[in-house]
Amino acid sequence: MVWEIDAAHSSAGFSVRHMLISTVKGQFSVVRGKLHIDEANPANSWVEAEADAASVNTHEPNRDNICVP
Repeated sequence: MVWEIDAAHSSAGFSVRHMLISTVKGQFSVVRGKLHIDEANPANSWVEAEADAASVNTHEPNRDNICVP
């Protein structure tokens, strides 16, 4: 069975150590993907996920806009 990731109810978050002083947290607001579960043979299950780098949000516009063309 294949499931679509519901982008309206999902998020992809991350945290990164900055200068060994603080942790920067953020998320991507545009995510998409699929999940396939093979109940008969779980080893054949897979996940395909994608986050749009241009949708990064760390609540610091100067940092978020560095990689946006």
